[in-house]
Amino acid sequence: MSDYSPPLTILVVDDDPVFALLVQACLERAGHAVQVVNDGGKAIERLTGRGFDLAMIDLSMPRVDGFRLIALIRHTPRLAKLPIMVVSSRTDQKGIEEVQRLGANGFASKPVDWATLPATVETVMRTCWSGAGSASGHGKTGHFDRRPHASACQS
Repeated sequence: MSDYSPPLTILVVDDDPVFALLVQACLERAGHAVQVVNDGGKAIERLTGRGFDLAMIDLSMPRVDGFRLIALIRHTPRLAKLPIMVVSSRTDQKGIEEVQRLGANGFASKPVDWATLPATVETVMRTCWSGAGSASGHGKTGHFDRRPHASACQS
């Protein structure tokens, strides 16, 4: 993808099947195409096999957790520029700083505000494709000033 233009093709990576289906339904209602996998290993396989516009990743998963998945994406040349949005119940400052350092583009905490999730995705994508940073992820949602990885979203 060379620039941001909805609708998006989104891969949701979350081991909670109910949550993943709710995210899928919410984003599909907003017009996006959504696929779901339940762990990071399956996510890497799916991401390398098809073009996605955004990966939406939970942090706490078996086998390959979200932190490791973000690192793998950023170190895979074909995927390195893929926008990443973390959606997690883990909201401690250390975890948020770590996903920033690894190269995530945005963060939303669980429980998710379903009414605003599509707008949050749009904001993360617009911020990513404009190259603009924003305040670090404090509170329910946040977009990251990704200084070390600023080019990750640009072609």
